[in-house]
Amino acid sequence: MDKKFLILFLLAATACVTEMEYKPISSGNQIIMNSLMSVGDEQHVVFLALSTPGSVEKITGGAGVECYINGALVVTATEYNVNLWPGTLNCMRAFAFEAEFKAGDEVEIVAEAGGHKISSTVVVPSQAVLGKVDTLTVNDDDESYLYG
Repeated sequence: MDKKFLILFLLAATACVTEMEYKPISSGNQIIMNSLMSVGDEQHVVFLALSTPGSVEKITGGAGVECYINGALVVTATEYNVNLWPGTLNCMRAFAFEAEFKAGDEVEIVAEAGGHKISSTVVVPSQAVLGKVDTLTVNDDDESYLYG
């Protein structure tokens, strides 16, 4: 038994304790692009912001967003006022466009702002087949709710 503790102690005492250095890929400013797009929706919104080493800021100057479907430019987004929710999106700029996505389409969103260019590409998945649906009924005083 003492031999096992001695071996465990020796292994723990000789374990690697060298810290890994954190080396960020870029220490400069970067564009943040955020969007939630769904098949079936024709109206889409892309939000852009500028990430600096110390904060997230609103992009100043020219900016643009383009949507490519299967390698072909489909639409250039137009900027609109995002002050729908005061205080929450002060650092973001919003760009809206209309496009229809189908299963199997390769969708690429390209954004340019302040000398930076980024892109995001995804292949639209096919719709999931639902075999069964689970429901739940909740009775709350005089009312009943059905969740499915």
